[in-house]
Amino acid sequence: MKISKLNNILMYILVWFIIYSSALNYTNIPSVFSYLKDIIIFYFMALLIIKNKIKKPKDMGISFYILFLLIVIISWLGLINNTENSKIEIIIRILRYLEFFILFFIFANIEIICTVPYKNLINWYIALSIVLVFVHIFGYFVPNNIVSIYIDNKLGNGYYRNRISVGQPAIAVYPMIISYLYLLVYKKNNFKIVLSMIILLLGIFISISTTGILAILVTTLIFIIYNRFKNNFKKVIYTILSISIIFFVGIIIIRNIPELNELYEKQSKMLSIKIEALYKENITDFSMKTRNDKYNDIKNSKKNIFEKIVGIGLLGYNANGIVVGSLENTFRTMNVCYGIIGLLTYVAFIARHIIYEIKHIGSKDGMFIILLFIVFAMHSYTLEVLYLPTISYTLSLFYCYIKNKNIKREDKSENIDN
Repeated sequence: MKISKLNNILMYILVWFIIYSSALNYTNIPSVFSYLKDIIIFYFMALLIIKNKIKKPKDMGISFYILFLLIVIISWLGLINNTENSKIEIIIRILRYLEFFILFFIFANIEIICTVPYKNLINWYIALSIVLVFVHIFGYFVPNNIVSIYIDNKLGNGYYRNRISVGQPAIAVYPMIISYLYLLVYKKNNFKIVLSMIILLLGIFISISTTGILAILVTTLIFIIYNRFKNNFKKVIYTILSISIIFFVGIIIIRNIPELNELYEKQSKMLSIKIEALYKENITDFSMKTRNDKYNDIKNSKKNIFEKIVGIGLLGYNANGIVVGSLENTFRTMNVCYGIIGLLTYVAFIARHIIYEIKHIGSKDGMFIILLFIVFAMHSYTLEVLYLPTISYTLSLFYCYIKNKNIKREDKSENIDN
């Protein structure tokens, strides 16, 4: 087999892992199998280094590289200073964080690695996302006794057992959301595309993922506003951003004034009681309370101002039974592990791309990248996204695809001019 054919196969396998990696946690398939994607990633990166033709992903911004350096340096310092907590799981978690950055370089240089057209990978991603919807539906509606007899012994306990999602719902629906948005922004309204979008929406709304449903509602609303006010859309976006900033600043001010904060807490509690009475039968969200308690424990464990500013890495906060991943919030994780500098850099990384693409909002590419980072930011509030291949690899795949398209378009324009 020629090396180019092997690389093509590996690239398709890598995209498969992006969609279905969370499913491996719910099967009896050996966990070693999940490391195949990591081997592929480092193999591709080694190829680029050997060929010495690596080009930087376009328009990434300085915050991307600062964030990478922070994670490398602070994680390393945390590793050598906390040997009693040096668990292999946390070291793997750090490597997965670094893979987030490596994937941008791999997908930005995809033509050097393999001969698979980028568009084919995107179509493969969307097709797998649609198939995933049927996997979810099958897992939810097939009776337990059938699952137990015919599936559990082969694929593993709990893979389908009354779960509407393969893995945590917010992770599992992420490919559906991105595939839906891609079809919404780029594809024409023929029957096949409309049917695909309906299937994807069905998967999202039956997933019971609050983050997923909110993400699809927010992004679809923005797209509708975009189409409605196309000529003045920059003003509309800046207005929405201004209102959002004012709203969040207002919340911060209220929370820091005791009298207003007391009123805010009472109103929030009343609203929570009403929502729980309607949808949760007054059941308290124990999971959210547990995460909040863990975050406060970790935050309070910081010993000095230096740790508050830069943190001591992922490894340093895996002590006393407090696991960073269980926070399930990337903003909080960045704060406790990489300090206020890490948190601000991460926020700057997301905000930079949304604001930068507003300048290109007249194009479909600019619109799609804005929606891509909005969904990424919303999932960052719910999950430790840099650790999750389904989310972190998707961002690099689609971002580099859009930017590579623009580079080719610019090259063609230059050739025509010359």
